Amino acid sequence: MHEEVHIADGSVVEGTRVRILRITPGYTEIELDDGSVVEVHTLPVDAFRLDGKVDREGNQVYSINHQVILKVKSTKQAQLES
Repeated sequence: MHEEVHIADGSVVEGTRVRILRITPGYTEIELDDGSVVEVHTLPVDAFRLDGKVDREGNQVYSINHQVILKVKSTKQAQLES
């Protein structure tokens, strides 16, 4: 079934909803120049294949709606207090 999909550039394109079958768990750990360390995890919610859209290499283009989970592991302030 074709649906209207709002993409990041603000435009609306036709897309087909595809089911998410598997998500590999894991966080990306990021160290910031202020000494803080945060973990970021992206949780996909919906996936759409954008009908008739391909990238420069000819690969199918998808739009993934997601939620971002952010976890602060340590901060510079916490390091100073320990």
